Order: sequence, then structure tokens, then C-alpha cells
Amino acid sequence: MRVIKITAALFIALALCFSALSMTDQSVQAKSNTITSSGVTYPTHQYAGKGFWVKGIVRSSYRLIYVRCGVKTLSGKWVNGVNVTVNPRNYSYDLNAADSRIVFKRLKAGTYVYCVEARNTARLSRTLVNRRFTVSKIYGKKTSKPSSSLVKGTPVTLSGKVNSHFNISTIRVGITSTSGKWKKGYFVQKNPRSRSFNISKVDPYIKFGKLGTGTYKYRIWASDIYGKKRIVVSKKFKVVRKVTNLNSNTNAPNGNIRSNGFRLSYKPGLISAIGRQPVSGPCGQYAMAYCRAVLDGRFPLKSKYKSYYKQLYHEYGFGSHYAYWYQADGSPVWYSSNKSCYKAALKKIAYGRPCIINLHNKSTGNNHFVAVIGYRAGTNYSNVTLSSFIALDPGYGKLVYLKDMNYTHSDNPEAVFF
Repeated sequence: MRVIKITAALFIALALCFSALSMTDQSVQAKSNTITSSGVTYPTHQYAGKGFWVKGIVRSSYRLIYVRCGVKTLSGKWVNGVNVTVNPRNYSYDLNAADSRIVFKRLKAGTYVYCVEARNTARLSRTLVNRRFTVSKIYGKKTSKPSSSLVKGTPVTLSGKVNSHFNISTIRVGITSTSGKWKKGYFVQKNPRSRSFNISKVDPYIKFGKLGTGTYKYRIWASDIYGKKRIVVSKKFKVVRKVTNLNSNTNAPNGNIRSNGFRLSYKPGLISAIGRQPVSGPCGQYAMAYCRAVLDGRFPLKSKYKSYYKQLYHEYGFGSHYAYWYQADGSPVWYSSNKSCYKAALKKIAYGRPCIINLHNKSTGNNHFVAVIGYRAGTNYSNVTLSSFIALDPGYGKLVYLKDMNYTHSDNPEAVFF
């Protein structure tokens, strides 16, 4: 009986020992199922068009079967082309191996989340990095520019905004020499400490009309709180004693309004050759072509294009019907009222320069651009309105009097000056 008791006691002790060892082994296994990272870099403040060096090591106590690294939107959607998924089938993975496939240069300005996620064969998933960052860009929005040629004494109205996703620390607006040296008395420097600056705030202090004859540059320069610097606008222009056209427009009075009306000279055959817009959309591009034809006396069709439509589509629209005004040396200006827009257009014509205005086509319900080249008898700065103007209309490919057209005022007054 004594032997049996000892055997039972021994059995119980052995059972307790194995149980403890089993529990200890389970505990060790649970603790060893880990996924960690080290040396991981993450973006803080980025700039549009710039890359980022992806670095870091992901380690796991079990084989890694999933690692995803890259950029998400704030709503949690992975950004196409800026993330990579791999199956390492190893206990570690060097994120730098995916660096060339995570193209930060594709990111537009905005706020994103940089993420690193991993999973192993033991079904453990971890989000190792989840950090917000901002991609910034210093850029101009609807910034007006002087025409490439200004008659001495002609004022220029400055408007538009400079924006940045990081606060703008310094902005300088004004006139420089052609080499970029700021002209004393013709520039203003401000310290906005905000993400946007309205250029109209410095307009009263930059007197284009006091410039002597010569060649200059209109420049907007800005830097943000992280030291990023950018020239937002750099437009070369000349100040001349009289209008320098290749046709008889040089006889236009310098700002004087003729009581019997006035119209810039143009070549009807050239306008007819350029033609009318064949589809809805490219009216701005055709208006640009008409203005260049009036100013230059010529508008050749390049040999690589079969039609003016194709030429304008590619050279003035970069493969679209959108009008990139600067491609024809045009500078857009937006106005708070149609009246102020018409006054500005009238002044340009009085100085012998065509311009483009935006109006509303009641027949189609669309906005429409026309090239304004004259005004009717009796027009002056106090009574000028849409029906006062004579224009080359892309919808018809010929000269029209706007009083005879089914047009009305635009709800977004805009003029483009040359």
C-alpha cells in the first residue's frame, strides 16, 4: 500500500510539473509573437514634386507575409502609385527596398497619412506607423500680370492671391530689372504669417505708370515658414512711348475716347482663315488667335498641323479646350463688377490694344469669350456697357456688334489683356 501511495504522489507531482511547463511554454509563445520596427523615417512637411527617402526595418518573431508601406488619404484610401505591398516570407524586411516604387513626387498639395502595416504567419497584424503630413506648394491663383508692352504712363491693376499649405513668412511684389534686381520704390515686402496673401493689398503702392521707357520684370516672390522660396510670377514687359503694332493701330489715341467710335484695324482674310470654333469649348483659344492676328498682322498655320483648330488645341490648350492665356502672352484679370471690367477693356482699346472679355450666351446658356477690338459712337467711360463693343466672335468667325447679339453680362467678369 505504501508503494501505491508514493506512486500516486509522484504522479500528481509530475502532472503539476508538466502543467506548469505547458503554461510557461504558452506564455513564452504569446510574448514571442511580436512585430516591431526600427529606424523608420516618415515625412513631416513635403513639397509638391519632391521625393522622400523611405527607410526602416520591420521585424517579426514569425515570418512576415504582408508588409504595406506608403501614403493614404485622410479618408483611409491608399494613394495609387505612392504605396507598395510585399510578401517578404522572412523574419524582417528593409523598407528601403520599396523606396523606388513609392513615388512621393506624384502627390498633389494637401494633407495625407504615411502608413506602415505588417502581418505574420501567426496572424498578428500591426500598424507600425500612422502619421499625418502635409504636401505644400507656393502658387499664385488668378494673379494678374502686365501686358508685354505698356505705353508710358499706363497704370496696371494688380490682383489675385498667393497661396501655400504652410504659412507664408515673407512675400515681395513689384518690379525688377531684367537681371532680377528689385527696383527701389517699385516693390513692397510683407510678412503675412498666413497661408494666403491678397496681391490687391499692395496694388496702390506699385506705380507702373511712373516707369520710364525700358524693359522690366513684374515679379512675385514668396517664402514659407520652413524656408522654402519660390518665384510665383516673373513676367517681362516693356514700357514704350507709343503703341508698337505692325499695323495701323499705332494711330490709336493714347487713352482718348473718340466720340464717333473707334475700331482697331485687322485683316478680315486672316480672321476668315483662322475660322470659327467648330465645336463648343475652344472660344477662348480662338479669341486668343484673333487678338494675336490683330496685334501682329499675321497668324501662320504651322506645317505640323492640318488645321488651325488642331494648332490652337495643342498650343493654346495643351491638348484640351481650356485657354492657357499666357501661351498668347495674355494676362487675365477678374473684376468684382461687369462695369469695371468694361471700363478696363475700353481703356485698352483706347490705347490701341485688343482684349478678350467673358460674356454669357443666352442662346446656349454657356459663358463665351470674344476678342474686343472697338467701340461704338457715343461710348465713354461712364456709359460703357456690353453692347458698346465691337468684337471678333469665335462663334461666327467674323466681326460683330455685341448690341446685335443674344448676349448678356457674365456672372464672372473677366478680361484678358495683351
